[in-house]
Amino acid sequence: MIFKTWLLTIAWHKALDRRRSVGEWLRRFVSPSDDHGGPPVEPMSPGRSHEQRVIDDDLRRHLRRLVRTLPAHFRDVMLLIATGDHTFEEIATVLGVPLGTVKWRASEGRRLLKRKLAHLGFGDA
Repeated sequence: MIFKTWLLTIAWHKALDRRRSVGEWLRRFVSPSDDHGGPPVEPMSPGRSHEQRVIDDDLRRHLRRLVRTLPAHFRDVMLLIATGDHTFEEIATVLGVPLGTVKWRASEGRRLLKRKLAHLGFGDA
């Protein structure tokens, strides 16, 4: 295993441990919220209309919420892919699953998200 993948594996497991401990704390002390609000993640591009920016922000908000509802094995793959920093092979090593499983989980996660977005009216998402 190359150093980068080894280090990523350690960081991933630490992040999972942290997510569990923070999640438990939040469940005890903070009421769950459907939307975390806050500013949009991406800067507004000047070429987009106000209406399109509102639609894009709405889509991002729903997508963040829907990703949180995915089963962990789909969500973890989707989040690692979304960073754009890791190959499928590295993700497979980090998660300790075969390469084909990572590809299937990515495909299935996208399919589930697309179906859930279609239910919300985002037909061409």
